[in-house]
Amino acid sequence: MEELREDFSSYKMQAAYDFIKSVLLKEYPSNEVISMLFNGQEKNIIKSVEWFWNNPDLVLGRRLRTKKYDPKEIFMARYEIENNPLIIDLDFYVHTQQDPPRNLMEKVYGEFADDVISVYRYYNEAGLERESGIPASTHPHNLAMTGYSMNFSTIGVAALAYHDVPEDLYNFLVNKYNLPSGIEGYDNFMEVMIPEKIRMHVNSITNKYDTIIETIGYSLKNLKNNGKELKFNKENVLEAIIPLLEKDNGSMGIYLMRTYSIANALTDSSDFRDKLKWACYRDYIEDIADNCKANNNFLAFDMKGIDLFFNGIGRESVKRESKIKNALKQMTWVNKGYQIQTNYMPLNNHIMEIAENALSFAKDFVARDLIKSIYKTSFLYRAYKNMKQLTPIFFEDVDTDYKLTE
Repeated sequence: MEELREDFSSYKMQAAYDFIKSVLLKEYPSNEVISMLFNGQEKNIIKSVEWFWNNPDLVLGRRLRTKKYDPKEIFMARYEIENNPLIIDLDFYVHTQQDPPRNLMEKVYGEFADDVISVYRYYNEAGLERESGIPASTHPHNLAMTGYSMNFSTIGVAALAYHDVPEDLYNFLVNKYNLPSGIEGYDNFMEVMIPEKIRMHVNSITNKYDTIIETIGYSLKNLKNNGKELKFNKENVLEAIIPLLEKDNGSMGIYLMRTYSIANALTDSSDFRDKLKWACYRDYIEDIADNCKANNNFLAFDMKGIDLFFNGIGRESVKRESKIKNALKQMTWVNKGYQIQTNYMPLNNHIMEIAENALSFAKDFVARDLIKSIYKTSFLYRAYKNMKQLTPIFFEDVDTDYKLTE
């Protein structure tokens, strides 16, 4: 059987880019472009374009995002240490799930060397893997090595190594050390498991809403109606939050109240959990920015951008929806970053870099479906679906909640 080949010749890719641009601007692609991509299907292609435009859920903006300057600071920071003997040695130990030697770790993490060795060990004990199949510990490690290359302080490098601990390892460590669990156990977890000097940064970058939504889901499983598990819909979610609010949730209390407000503002639907998670994620990015501005320290916001950048590098090994979701997360972070209007140039450069990264991904992701050698119709309609979901990337005036901005 013939492979699903892609014609990566420059003229085909350029034709695909031209097709995308025309369709997004509500202009018919030229006959030349249509012929180059879909020879013999010109009439049906025009009909398909009109079908795409008539989708009532499609949100097209007025200002198409164009390629701008890409500082490549994050990329180059990692690239420049690929042949660094120290990093190569540490990469080996982390990827093979062995404890790195303390003398090597101390060169990168200083006083936090033992703490980070423990983090790697916890990941290995928990048996966590990335979607790509490699150990989950490699992700915080790669971020930390990049921070090291970017001359972050040992506090910044250690915070990068710890950045996912409250989300990835919460349940594992709660069980391992018999700590208070659930939402009300979060503050104790941070105090016990996160070194004091990096606690503020790790707390800022932690998406507390994930723990809250997980707790709501668990509550709905236990609150059964006639023996049936309650659905994760708007009414049930709001009812499940009310008794949680009556507990002493410490610093998580405000996020629980915000979850209630966010859920209450959403329209109910069969995908309510996904809608709630996305609305909460957008608020989470706002929260990181607000905390950083209040403390006049943008390390946590910068850390989140680096995190999203590396999630993007692994796109080839994850599902279609995950690829699109990460690009939208990147652009949510970028949009908020532009609103901060800080004079801190490293952060501003990283905002520009991640914006370019997201745009390049979106263009190539859609274009690759337009240059398939067989099953062209199927891939064309998948390209339309991807284009529709990625309009916040393609347009400067479409926010990641699919609403037009000024």
